[in-house]
Amino acid sequence: HNSMEPQGNQRRGFKFYAQLTDLDWLGHNRNEKKFDDPEVPPEKAYVWFVVEETITVASTGKKGVRIKLLDEGIVPAWLDLHYLQMFAGGVPLGFFSQAEVDPEDHDLPAYQIGGGRSSHGKVQVLRTSANRRVIVENAVSRLVFKDPMDAQVNDVVDMGWAIFDCCHQGAIVRLGATSGRWSEEPSGDRGLVDFKAAGPPPLCHSEGKDQVPIQVPKSDYLFERRLVQ
Repeated sequence: HNSMEPQGNQRRGFKFYAQLTDLDWLGHNRNEKKFDDPEVPPEKAYVWFVVEETITVASTGKKGVRIKLLDEGIVPAWLDLHYLQMFAGGVPLGFFSQAEVDPEDHDLPAYQIGGGRSSHGKVQVLRTSANRRVIVENAVSRLVFKDPMDAQVNDVVDMGWAIFDCCHQGAIVRLGATSGRWSEEPSGDRGLVDFKAAGPPPLCHSEGKDQVPIQVPKSDYLFERRLVQ
């Protein structure tokens, strides 16, 4: 036997899981007094795979390992909050149109996120005659966000947290060729909205009619907006 001969992968057929660092925190603790009491078990974010073979990666010429993803794990996807487009790695999946918790209608193609359930909630992307709107609501709160392409950075962050708070325990996400459906201009926030100071007030020169702001929060609001859970 020639010891210099390339050998097959010694772990071929072995089953493993991996967890992305971006998914090592899936939600809040059920009891904030406890260090480790997550709402969503960490294994919900595992990527399960089987090792197939050691290969040479054509694009780099370096050694790599070919694997096969298993259905029992997740395929991580990410959402571009400005364009509202979802990707799996670098593969575009479509434009984000709606996410629904405890959905009643399963007629349209959908992607399953997570494995849990939470109180009824929904995220909708609407296209009005002027621009897009993003509506996030649950049983007690409703927030309406302006088009993220036109929104200030703090308001885009608030929108991202609202989507997370609504959907992080499991939701059906619907994607399409366009972002959202046509609609009339939606009404504003309603219900219980959790307000929190967004930062220091504007800094200004002078007073009265001569007042000139020199530093203002990067938001249309003086406070953060959050869904009440």
